[in-house]
Parts: sequence; structure tokens; C-alpha cells
Amino acid sequence: MARGGIGRPVSREGRKPRTSIPLGDKIALIDIKDAGYTWAHTLDMFRLHISTSTSRNVYRNKDEYRRRAAAAEDLSAPRLRRSYFDSISQFL
Repeated sequence: MARGGIGRPVSREGRKPRTSIPLGDKIALIDIKDAGYTWAHTLDMFRLHISTSTSRNVYRNKDEYRRRAAAAEDLSAPRLRRSYFDSISQFL
């Protein structure tokens, strides 16, 4: 951290671990919200513990998630994030 001022954290030590949400759960969240429930009721009924901002981001991208579900993507597994270096090592 910088001296005498506000700096960026050096490590990710203080952050929450990322919760990966499977596509099927995203569709379930969208369906609950579309049924007319408030965000508080929606998150109470949802099986995963996620923040309100995360749930709003899921709902904001509902068209993309419905398109992926219609394309027969696996609904039970979270989507894997691959880094640039993973793709290079697979190539080699």
C-alpha cells in the first residue's frame, strides 16, 4: 500500500470468494423475479446465498441466460472461466 494515502490492496485476502452460479439457478432466479416477488422475497426463496447486486446483474442479463438455456447448454454446471494462459498450455 502507498505511504500516506489510499492505495490498492496488495492481495485478495479480504475479499469474499466468488460464488459461481449454474445457469439453471440463474433461470430459476429470473422466473421467481418475473413472478412479481420483491428482491428480498426472491433472495429468501433462492437456494444460493448471493448479494442483491449479483442477483440484479443476473436479472439484467436474463435474455442472454434464456438464449443459452434454449441452446441446450448444461444447466447444472457453472460456466468455467478459462484464462489466456490455460488456452496456450492446452495448445502446447
